Amino acid sequence: MKKVIFALAFVGLLFGHDFSKMSNEELIGIAGKVDVKEVADYQIELHKRIKEMKKADAKEFHKKLKEATEKNTENMTLKEFKERMEAIKQAVGERIKTMSKEECKKSGLCHFYKHLDHKKEACPHHDDKPKDKKSKKDK
Repeated sequence: MKKVIFALAFVGLLFGHDFSKMSNEELIGIAGKVDVKEVADYQIELHKRIKEMKKADAKEFHKKLKEATEKNTENMTLKEFKERMEAIKQAVGERIKTMSKEECKKSGLCHFYKHLDHKKEACPHHDDKPKDKKSKKDK
C-alpha cells in the first residue's frame, strides 16, 4: 500500500498540479509554495479566475493571495527568496517564449513577468520598447 501511495505522489510530481480543479481557498493556501516549474500554470489559472470575478471579489482574492504568499515565504532567507524569484522569472520567461504575443497577453503572463522584473523589461519575445514619456510641453 505504501508503494502505491508513493508511486501516486511521484507521478503527481512528474505531471504537476491541475490548478483548474483546485478551489480558490486551495490556490490561496499554496501561494508562495508552488514549484518554480509550475508557477506559470498557477498564474494563468489565477488570471482566469480573477478576470471572471467582480472587482470587489477580485480585490479581496488578490489580498488573500498576497497575505498567503508573505506567510508562506516568511521563513526564507533573503538569499533564498531572491534565488526563488530569479528562478521563477526564468521559468516564466521560458514559458512565454513558447507563446504568441496574443496568447501571452490573454494568459496574464506578460503582466506577471513585468512584475517579476525590477528593470521592467518587456516579455522575452516581445519587442516592446518603453514609450517616450515626454510631456506635451516638451513638444
